[in-house]
Amino acid sequence: CGRARTKRARSLRFCTRLPFETHLLSYMERVAASSQAVCCTLQPLNARLSTLRIALTPGQRFRFGRHAECEQSFPSDYRISSLHASLLLDVWDDGTPCIAIEDSSINGTYINAERVPKGARLRLRSGDQLFLVIPSEELLHATGYEGSLVAKFIGYVFSYDSDVTPAAAPV
Repeated sequence: CGRARTKRARSLRFCTRLPFETHLLSYMERVAASSQAVCCTLQPLNARLSTLRIALTPGQRFRFGRHAECEQSFPSDYRISSLHASLLLDVWDDGTPCIAIEDSSINGTYINAERVPKGARLRLRSGDQLFLVIPSEELLHATGYEGSLVAKFIGYVFSYDSDVTPAAAPV
C-alpha cells in the first residue's frame, strides 16, 4: 500500500509528455509567466567538490558533463558523458516554477538512488540527492566493478533557495 503511494507520488514528479501541437503553447506560457529566476543550491556529498549556487530563467540550462562548455565540467572523468545532464526551469501542474533535471547520459543520472530514464525530466524537491555516477557500492558491485566510490563519487544534495513547492504537492 505504502509502496504504491510512493510510486504514484514519484511518477507525478516526471514532466508529462504532451502532444506537441496541442500543449506546447500553454506549457511555454506557464514557463514564461515564471520569468523571474528560480535559485537553488547543490551541496556536495563529497568534500572534493564545491558548492554550486544556480539561478535559472526560462530557456536557460545548467549543464553537467565532460565538455568544456558545460557549466559544471568534469573533463577527465570518463564515467561522465560529454553532456551528462541539465538543470532547467519547469513548472508544477499548478503553475509554480520549479527546477527539473534532464538526463542525457549513457551511464545514468540518479535521484535518491533511482535512475532517471534517459531523455526524461524529473522535477526536483529540496533534499533530493543527485548523483552523476552510480550512487552506491551495492549498485556499483552489481555491474562487476570491485573498486570503491568513497573518493570518486559525484553527488549533491539539492535545495531551493526559496519555497517553490506547489500548494497541492504529492507527499
